[in-house]
Amino acid sequence: VNALFVEPLMRCEAEDFLRRNEIGSVVYIKEGYADSLKQGRAQIHLLYHPAQQQLNDLVRLMLDKIVLAENSAYLDTQRPITLTQQKIEADRGAVSFLDFLVPGLIGFSLMSTCLFSIGVVVVAYREKGKLRRLAVTPLPKWKFIAGQILARYVIVLAQATMLIGMAVFLFDVQMLGGIFTFFIALSIGMVAFIALGYAIASIAKTTESASGMANVLFIPMTLL
Repeated sequence: VNALFVEPLMRCEAEDFLRRNEIGSVVYIKEGYADSLKQGRAQIHLLYHPAQQQLNDLVRLMLDKIVLAENSAYLDTQRPITLTQQKIEADRGAVSFLDFLVPGLIGFSLMSTCLFSIGVVVVAYREKGKLRRLAVTPLPKWKFIAGQILARYVIVLAQATMLIGMAVFLFDVQMLGGIFTFFIALSIGMVAFIALGYAIASIAKTTESASGMANVLFIPMTLL
C-alpha cells in the first residue's frame, strides 16, 4: 500500500484535508525556500493530524535524516535548515473527558455482551441438556449459531445506539468520522469477541469454569 506520495497543494487545501483526517501528514515548504537556504534560515514545516501520530513520527524521522544530510552539506552555515511541526485539529471545541470515555464504554459493552453471553450461556445450555434436545430437532446447527450471533448483534447495536444518543443529546459529545466506518468496526469487534466466546464454550465443562475463563480474557482486555 502506498502510504507516501507527493502532491502539490496550497497550505489552506492541505489543512482542510488534515482537519477531515483524509491525510495524515503534510510537508509544507514556503515560497522562497531557495533564498532562505542561502541566508541560512530555511524552514520545513510538518503539519499533521493528532489521530495520525504514529504516521507523523515516521515522517518526522525521515525528514530529520534528510535535514541532517542537507545541513552537513552547508558547513559554512550553522544548521541552515530547521524542521518544525504543527498539529492541525478539526474545527471543534476542546476534547472533553466524555469524548474519550464514550468509545471505551461502547467497546466495553460490546466485549462483555459477546464474551459472556456466548461463552457462559452455551455452556449452561449444555449442562441443562438443551443442546442435546435441539440436536434431535430439524433445526440445523448453523441456524442455531446464526440466530445467536444475530441476537447479540441486535443487542450490541441497540446498546451502541443508546450510548451514542445519550452522549450526543445529553452530554454534547462531539462525533467525528463516518457512521458506516463505525458500524464496520463494531461488526468486526462483535465477530472477534463472539469467536472467543465460542472458544470458551468449547473448552469449559461448567458455567463456573466458563465464567472464570471469560474473566481471565475480559479483565486484561479491559485494561488494554
